[in-house]
Amino acid sequence: MTQVVAKQPLDKLRTALIVKFPPRAVDEVLAHYNILRREARLEHRESCLVNGGKFVEAVLKCFHYLTTGDELASVKADEEIRRLENAAQLSDFERLTIPRALRLIYEFRNKRGGAHNSSFDPIKMDCALVVGVSNWIMEELTRLYLTNDALAAQKLVESLLVKHIPLVEEIDGDRLILKPGLSARVQLEIILFREYPERCLTKDLIRWVHDHSVENIRVTLRSMKQKNLVHEAESSWKLTESGMREAEAEITRLQSSIGDANTVNQRGTKGVKHGRK
Repeated sequence: MTQVVAKQPLDKLRTALIVKFPPRAVDEVLAHYNILRREARLEHRESCLVNGGKFVEAVLKCFHYLTTGDELASVKADEEIRRLENAAQLSDFERLTIPRALRLIYEFRNKRGGAHNSSFDPIKMDCALVVGVSNWIMEELTRLYLTNDALAAQKLVESLLVKHIPLVEEIDGDRLILKPGLSARVQLEIILFREYPERCLTKDLIRWVHDHSVENIRVTLRSMKQKNLVHEAESSWKLTESGMREAEAEITRLQSSIGDANTVNQRGTKGVKHGRK
């Protein structure tokens, strides 16, 4: 299994942030941000809210270090947000705007699992808000510490998602899925997920999904388009949000099956004695 990461923008942002903040806290920020986005797409909403809270705590650890020079193993969110309000050495964004956005996320984290009307569970809207505010916070951190260009910050943050993709290899610009026997649709979903948010040209997809006919690939793409799983523009393709959710669910299933197979193989070989022939 290959872990595919948007390395250039991720490394660029991480490098910029660790100039100001402890590397461990920065890594926590990036990890929990990616997890909450992934869990929201998979509709694992309680996990999204939990990781939203962890994301808040990680950002607050960074800001605590910015004002005190001390690294914290844990932080009390409400207490730290109140303390930051009086940190005159910080900009208004660091002292007030971002901490207030963090407080909003934390309130939803603390209220998860509360009593809801049986006919309407607001957790879906809660997660949408948490993801939206988290995106804004990441864009602000990028704008403050890496680039003043708000549009560039937004584009960079969109490409930060860490993607765990089974058996994908890149060789000389080609994408090769190493697990045999996958349908054209699954292979297309995996490749488009890997490349997101960039688009893939039809001719490249035909070359990369080499074990299916050109006609099969074209028919599959048209079918995915009809189901609003992909968007087509000038002979190029990109997954929609629905497509991202379906692709990630398929990738998760594949990873699980690979893990189960490895476990079975390990159990099957345990204790086997090989005699001399």
